[in-house]
Amino acid sequence: MRPLSMRLRLPSPFRLSSSSRRQAHNRRSCSIDHAELPPELWLEIISILPMATILALTFTCRSLRGLAQPFIFQRISFRLSPEKTYMERLSQRLFFIRSPSIAYHIEECSITIPRRTKGVNVTLERAIDTVFDAIVGFPNLVKLAFSGLDLTQKRLQDLTLLSMSIIELNSCVVYDSDEGSVPVKTLICNFNPSSVEPNAPLVQNLSPFLDRSYIQSIAAGPVSAECILTVLSNSSSPYSCLTSLTIPVDTMTFARTLRALSLCPQLCHLSLPFGNEPPARYLTSLPPALLPNLRSFDGPHQYAAILSSTSSFPFPGHSRPIHTITLRPFSNTTFLTLPAPLLRSVATLSALDLHSLDILAITILPSLLPLLCTATPALKHLAINAHPDFYARCVTLVDAARAISTYGLPAGLVSLRLGVQMRAVEVEKRGGVGAGPGMVWGSARRWCVNLEEVRMWFWTQPRPAWVVCSRVGEMGMTVRVEY
Repeated sequence: MRPLSMRLRLPSPFRLSSSSRRQAHNRRSCSIDHAELPPELWLEIISILPMATILALTFTCRSLRGLAQPFIFQRISFRLSPEKTYMERLSQRLFFIRSPSIAYHIEECSITIPRRTKGVNVTLERAIDTVFDAIVGFPNLVKLAFSGLDLTQKRLQDLTLLSMSIIELNSCVVYDSDEGSVPVKTLICNFNPSSVEPNAPLVQNLSPFLDRSYIQSIAAGPVSAECILTVLSNSSSPYSCLTSLTIPVDTMTFARTLRALSLCPQLCHLSLPFGNEPPARYLTSLPPALLPNLRSFDGPHQYAAILSSTSSFPFPGHSRPIHTITLRPFSNTTFLTLPAPLLRSVATLSALDLHSLDILAITILPSLLPLLCTATPALKHLAINAHPDFYARCVTLVDAARAISTYGLPAGLVSLRLGVQMRAVEVEKRGGVGAGPGMVWGSARRWCVNLEEVRMWFWTQPRPAWVVCSRVGEMGMTVRVEY
């Protein structure tokens, strides 16, 4: 065997001369300079590429590296450490990130610290303050996410200097501050008491993030929702900019909730997700003047029925302008065992000019479809079990096609989404899918002349996917699979 140190040499006809090698190197290093595309167009192209492609692009030549590298740093994260040697590594990283060519492109930044303890770690606190001093220099920052931080007065003051749109607080302690409000449009907050040590301070003063002149959207977990509702209910004037609110369904029975909702006259979207346990009770009525501009609701069918009732609206014979509803059950089997309450709630939707309806975890199509035809004749978008979190016991393609053919669909339907049972082998056949999706499409087109698309979400392993039937011309159809 030849020693490893020996190198094979190609015959001379296959070897490049030194001048040829220099010319090839110059072409590689300066190829972008001779391209016909201007740098502005290259930036537009790079902005729509996936991150893996952008990373590969930085290894092609210097010119493309200079254009593509800033896009790698659109999202940065800091996982701070209490180790004494961490500060040196952090300083080197921040020196690079603070350069104008990189800092200008940073849009999202997340800061995470280890599990909070009762004591104060000097190194960790210094690292947090160093990062806060750096993020003030990101001119195009859109979103900030904090996990486990103590937001002191000094750090809140730094946040008031930013003009970001979204801030996310996960198990953060927010102290009282007189430094003014943080100009943020979207607040996402959740506090998990199990994430802190026993006897650690649990302080949540979210008023600095709830300025009436800025806040437009709020999404909160159980603990944070109670703090937010307290701030809203104690306000002396309404939150006229707030248009979207997401709080756990349990909080609807809190004493301050109705007062807080009455101070949100422009609220357009209300979402009431379930917690770990079903609520102990539901409200049976709402004040007539509550949420007069509500257009979208996502939550239990009990509250959908109350919000759609004409008796809960101040103008006789009218209802709230709700056009989009998602009926979300507590578990995958809720509507399977108790379908009658859901059907009664669907019947009350006839008072609305409903355009979009999404129902999860239900398989009683023979009872549901006739009710939809009479209660929601103007429906344009219908989804049944079309969500990966609520797979339940989906209907088969044959049962879906038979139920649609027999009982019909709302005549004005434009799009239909279904969660169906389908074997993986049906997707591997030649042509992409078997004949089952075509049966559903044919049955739906019989009732809906304006139908443009039918999406069937099926639960195959390891990759669930959509089988999409789209309209082509007057009578044509194409089928594709989207993973």
